[in-house]
Formats: sequence, C-alpha cells, structure tokens
Amino acid sequence: MRHFRYFLRQNIILLWAPVVCFYGLIFYLSSQPPESLNIPHLFEGFDKLLHFFEFGMLGLFVMRSVIWERYYHHWSKRSWLYTLLLIGVLALGDEYHQSFVPGREVSFWDWLADIGGGIIAIVGGRLLYRKHVQRVSALKT
Repeated sequence: MRHFRYFLRQNIILLWAPVVCFYGLIFYLSSQPPESLNIPHLFEGFDKLLHFFEFGMLGLFVMRSVIWERYYHHWSKRSWLYTLLLIGVLALGDEYHQSFVPGREVSFWDWLADIGGGIIAIVGGRLLYRKHVQRVSALKT
C-alpha cells in the first residue's frame, strides 16, 4: 500500500486522469442539445439535481487529486480551498461553454447547484475519511 501511494503521488497522469475524464464527460454532455439527451423531466428543478450530483462526483475526484498531489493524503484548509476554487472555475467554464450550444443557456442557478454539489461531496468525503481514521486508530490500540 505504501508503494502504491508513492507511485500515485509521483504519477501526475494517473492522479488527474479521473478528473480530466469525468470533466470531459460533463463537457460532452453539455455539448449536446437538451432534446437529444432524452433525460426525463421528473419534477421542477430536476436538472439542478443532475448538476449537483455530477459536480459532486467531480468534487470528490478533484479533492482526491489535490490531497494526493500536494499534501500526501492530508486534509487541510488549503486543499479544501484549492478544490472549491477549481470546482467553481470548472463549473463556470461549463456554463460558459453551454452559451454556444443551441438549446442550452447559461444559468446562475445551475452554477450554484454545481458548486453546492462539490461542497456537499467534499464535506461528506471528509466526514467519511475522519470516521475511517478513527476506526483504524481504534484497531491499532
């Protein structure tokens, strides 16, 4: 496990590939006109929920990469800030990109849903990580 951590930390491509691939998927889906995606409109605001979940996943990938690259598996205020900043910029880029796609529009509320998904995912990931560390510490004693 220790060698894997060292390898992962040293290999930037493996570290950031999930972020690039997942954002590429988001970019691709954002490039499609809404009617071509055949996404059901289950309730008002369903699209905001989709934004929330897709950027929540992206937030987890970004946080993983930031922590492993910069701080070697350590949660810090700076890693949170870098992650939120990157999620905000990527979400803004996604919204800007949609302004060029027929049938799509830029929405401040979509951007907020993107950032909200990122924040909730990061906080949830932090809580799960803390619980895991406590469990491992209890087993060692």
